[in-house]
Amino acid sequence: MKRLALLGLAALAAVGVLAGAAVATPAADSPHRVPLNNTPFDLPTTVCGFPIHVGIVADNEYFTHQETLPDGTLIQQVNGRLVLSYTNTDTNKTIVENLSGPGKFTTYPDGSFLTDATGLNASYFGPIGQANTGEPGFVLTSGHLVIHYSGVTGAADSFELSGTQTNGCALLAP
Repeated sequence: MKRLALLGLAALAAVGVLAGAAVATPAADSPHRVPLNNTPFDLPTTVCGFPIHVGIVADNEYFTHQETLPDGTLIQQVNGRLVLSYTNTDTNKTIVENLSGPGKFTTYPDGSFLTDATGLNASYFGPIGQANTGEPGFVLTSGHLVIHYSGVTGAADSFELSGTQTNGCALLAP
């Protein structure tokens, strides 16, 4: 889920779109499909201890619902197919993951951010997010995932998963 919320990612790397993350501000509230148009990016060494390049293998993700509440809260529903490649750029070891979610992303007026996703997803955490959640820097999940990111630090401050997870850092470690 890229959805990785590039906000999450920003929070991650600044993320933790990702959410990790791919959160765009809509021109207007809309129930219509709006492509996310994900682009490749790099995870800093603070995530896993080595640099990771994230490539786009398949991208058919789109917003199916975008709504701005009266208080300024933005709610976005993301659906569609997303397949990403992760390459440890020190070793060229690569894994390819289907991260087709779906997920709902809520951005609050105070700058905090909530990811509520099901299915297959990836999350990224910098040092603060790792300390707050006890999670590794790169996590692949299957099931129901809820992550809250602080509006102050941008780091994840909670991680709840009903499902399974895999340490992505361990998969790419030298």
